[in-house]
Amino acid sequence: DEAVVQSRDLGTNFFLREADVGTNTRAAASAKHLQALNRLVDVKAHSGPLSEDLVRAHTALMLCNPTRAEALKWNKFCRANNVGFFLTGVHGLFGYAFADLGDEFTIRDRNGEQPVSRIIDGIDVAGGNEPNEMIVHLIPPPDGRRHNIEDTVHEGWVSFDELEGDLGKLLNEKGPFRAHHVHYKRKDSKTGKTREIFDAYALRVVVPGVSKLPDFVPGGGLLNQVKVPEKVHFRSLAEACDQPVSPGEYSLLFTDGAKFGRPEQLHVALQGLWDWEESNGKLPAANDEAQTEQVIQASLARNKAMREKADKAMQDSDEAPPALALDEVDENVLKMVAQHAECEFQPLSTFFGGVLAQEVVKMTGKFTPLNQWLHIDCFEVLPEVEVDDTHPKCFKPTVAERAPIGSRYDDLVMILGRPLQESLMGKSTFMVGCGALGCELLKNFALLGLACGKGKLTVTDNDTIEVSNLSRQFLFREHNVGQPKSAAASEAVLEMNPALNVVARQDLVSVGTEHIFDDKFWMSLDFVTNALDNVKARLYVDSRCVLFEKALLESGTLGTKCNVQVVLPHLTASYADGPSDGDGGDAIPMCTLRNFPSQIEHCIEWARARFNDMFFTTATAARQFCDNPDSWLEEMRSKTLGEPTPGLVLSAVSNEMEPVSEILELLRRAKSPDNCFAECVKEAYVIFHRKFRDNIVSLVSTYPEDAKDNSGNPFWSGTKRFPQAAEFDVSDPTHMGFVISTANILAVNLGLQPADQPLPAEHPWRSPEHVAKIVSKLSPPAVVTEAVDMSGGGEDDAKDDKSGDSDDMATIKKFENMLKELESLKGETGDILIEAADFEKDADWNFHIDYITATSNLRAWNYRLKPASRHQSKMIAGKIIPALATTTASVTGLVMIEMIKAMQPGKKIEAFKDSSNSLGINSFLFSEPSPPEHAKDEYDPIEMSEVKCKPPGFTKWDKTVIEAGSLTVKGFMDKFREVTGLICTDIFHASSNIEGTQGHSKYIYETNAWKKELKQAYDNRLSQPLEEVAFDVYGETALPSGKKFIALEVSATDDNDDPFKVPSIVYRFA
Repeated sequence: DEAVVQSRDLGTNFFLREADVGTNTRAAASAKHLQALNRLVDVKAHSGPLSEDLVRAHTALMLCNPTRAEALKWNKFCRANNVGFFLTGVHGLFGYAFADLGDEFTIRDRNGEQPVSRIIDGIDVAGGNEPNEMIVHLIPPPDGRRHNIEDTVHEGWVSFDELEGDLGKLLNEKGPFRAHHVHYKRKDSKTGKTREIFDAYALRVVVPGVSKLPDFVPGGGLLNQVKVPEKVHFRSLAEACDQPVSPGEYSLLFTDGAKFGRPEQLHVALQGLWDWEESNGKLPAANDEAQTEQVIQASLARNKAMREKADKAMQDSDEAPPALALDEVDENVLKMVAQHAECEFQPLSTFFGGVLAQEVVKMTGKFTPLNQWLHIDCFEVLPEVEVDDTHPKCFKPTVAERAPIGSRYDDLVMILGRPLQESLMGKSTFMVGCGALGCELLKNFALLGLACGKGKLTVTDNDTIEVSNLSRQFLFREHNVGQPKSAAASEAVLEMNPALNVVARQDLVSVGTEHIFDDKFWMSLDFVTNALDNVKARLYVDSRCVLFEKALLESGTLGTKCNVQVVLPHLTASYADGPSDGDGGDAIPMCTLRNFPSQIEHCIEWARARFNDMFFTTATAARQFCDNPDSWLEEMRSKTLGEPTPGLVLSAVSNEMEPVSEILELLRRAKSPDNCFAECVKEAYVIFHRKFRDNIVSLVSTYPEDAKDNSGNPFWSGTKRFPQAAEFDVSDPTHMGFVISTANILAVNLGLQPADQPLPAEHPWRSPEHVAKIVSKLSPPAVVTEAVDMSGGGEDDAKDDKSGDSDDMATIKKFENMLKELESLKGETGDILIEAADFEKDADWNFHIDYITATSNLRAWNYRLKPASRHQSKMIAGKIIPALATTTASVTGLVMIEMIKAMQPGKKIEAFKDSSNSLGINSFLFSEPSPPEHAKDEYDPIEMSEVKCKPPGFTKWDKTVIEAGSLTVKGFMDKFREVTGLICTDIFHASSNIEGTQGHSKYIYETNAWKKELKQAYDNRLSQPLEEVAFDVYGETALPSGKKFIALEVSATDDNDDPFKVPSIVYRFA
């Protein structure tokens, strides 16, 4: 990108800084920040024009906002040179994407879902239509699950394992075999008609090449889905510009039921815009009525020309027309595309950036590439669209208020108007969570200028940064590891916009912190933003937003899937009203797994993380050193000892000390004359004691079984299980399995065995007897304990007692000596064989799953959990889906679109869009949010009468406010009568309905108490302040210190004793 940075670029490109304006190109300014994201990726900024040699040297070309002539030229070149071609652009509130992967592209896995594996209940070898067909029956509920296999040429294939007898000899580890759905006929007893029923627990499988199938021998077996690669064809951009609808499709990609036919309208607008750009050498000026009208006419002319082309072609052929021509062109759509075509709308840029980045990833053959266009608009963001213009506070920007002012927010000003843009700067929000979603949301807030005036952005997250976070939480760098997420992210985002008023906290948001996030805090907010990874926390935040009537922006991701929900007071349902979150099918989000294992899944995730730490990360860095030691050392010195800020040198050195130490140790072992398999066994033996004995001994020494937490509660309670330390037992298969698998993978790391060459089954390295002989000569290492700091939430936060006393200069000197030793190895790196082990679960010979199984089961034993079989471990390991940077970028862009709408008074519900999306299969579905449910008059079987609503049809957002200072219980009941016209018969708090809480099943007041002593107690309360009674009954859960109101529930009747229900009570007593 040869464009020199302008001020307005700072509003869309998060890697540009004020110092870059007028002095640097956008590419050069961005490259150094991109490189900092991952030092394993080689990032270069190209200067000069795009050349054929440059493009030919790459796998893919991505063009952003090009002219049509540029796009056509390079698409033709890419197709001729087998280079993937991607095209995207954002023109104001409209964006598009285009993909072309050539004449023939192979898709290995269309949806990226883990292949199904199911347990077989039985096989009817004579149940098919042909002699070589059989019906495979799977275990039914409750233990079994539906097969979930599509009957397609890509997904409808299976293989078999662990079958017994001759059928097992025929089918085990063979195939794949084509599998079809099974239907059976059932006669309806009422109508007498025969219906065809789908059997979700059976498949009809074809076994080619046999005339008769052997009988099934009971004893189980596994059915495994196999996805067969398929080839697809892409058309050139030249063809797809004229006819964007792909062969076999009836329309462009459908995204919104309220905008039926909109993608085709947008395509006509894009072609007209490109025509005008080619004629004028630029895009039309923003809000220029004359140029906007010219683009409209160019679009209409383009549509007319396509009509003539299509009509002419149809005269000679019955095939689909080679051009798209609309019978009716919506000139309002053309206008909204043209009037802001020169502007970049940051949220839409974020969305399309994520989408197109995922498209590049699809070149690996995983997931379904875009076919071939995606057109999306968000015109509802405009202040004049879908708004009640009689609302006294709605925005009505004038032409002058949409004129650029030479600021970083100019694109927003030209689209939304200066009053709305300045309003965003004064807004305050509370962002809960600062992981993958939170980092992206913070970045978006900074670019949009939210809370950059009088507003304030409060972010809280009680978690600290781990190395695994760096791949998906892009505000964090290696030097942030161990720091609080909220603090590190806030510091990073201030570099993007120093005007952001951000406050970072490390407090959980829960009932227990309502003294921190008190009523005054919630009342000060304009809206709330969730960036959470668990349902319980989401429900709590949702309940607070309903109580304080605050808008809530809710979103979530699972791999390439994501969703957005906008919650608006009195306009929409709340998060709690949506469908309950299930288990996500077979998938487990990595972000929900806990530090203290309470399920085998947690142990497997832990084992998977240890695999990367032990066998991939250090070996990769060591390999990079060996490949180019001078460059590696120069970079390491530059960011540590060469840190320009003296006060940061020690911090930088400390962060790199352990990684460099591990690299050095690996190199020492690799070059040692003693480097052999026996040494690998010895190291595995030491690791066993360190991970499964010493770490646990350290933990239970610091936190014995009767330990208490900071609140005085038992430390080992809830999901925290008191662990037990392991002692190595050569007769235990799990212990030996750990040593054998670890030693063999270490042998790969140390160049003793090529990673791609399986060891023969009879090889001694696979032999427990051979390894046991080596182990028998070893003595258990002495127990090494460390002080454990649980403030980070897990035992992996162990700290060496000595580290806090180490001398600063000694630390730096030690690091210098390590670098000098690495320097001395430069001449030997060519002889050092080091290879990283990249996790591969499907190669059963490589010991990877064996390691996961042994490691997870050892940890399960530590924490007294039921172990998993090797097969179960393999299946569960495939369920752990980390957050993807592509998905989080896209979904947070959509969140920002809804945020800007929500900050406009008078916006109608039709303007807002919930969405459910999957970048993996190109599913983008937008819909109007559900309205809140209205209370209805209904029969109550307990009251044995109809209960009416007052007021009629109220929603959860409505409140019955009792506000007259501190009232006695009797005074409260009188005030309730005054406010509602009803008689209050019972008063209670929500805690009354929650088992295990203080005040469960208890009332503040109950009119019809039948026990004499209870009735007397209630009568005594009539003269007591209600808030004091509530505290006595329900405690701090209901009424934390400093609270000035309490939410209550009541039972009520009219004067005729007919029951009524009313909105939730808010009693303000101070």
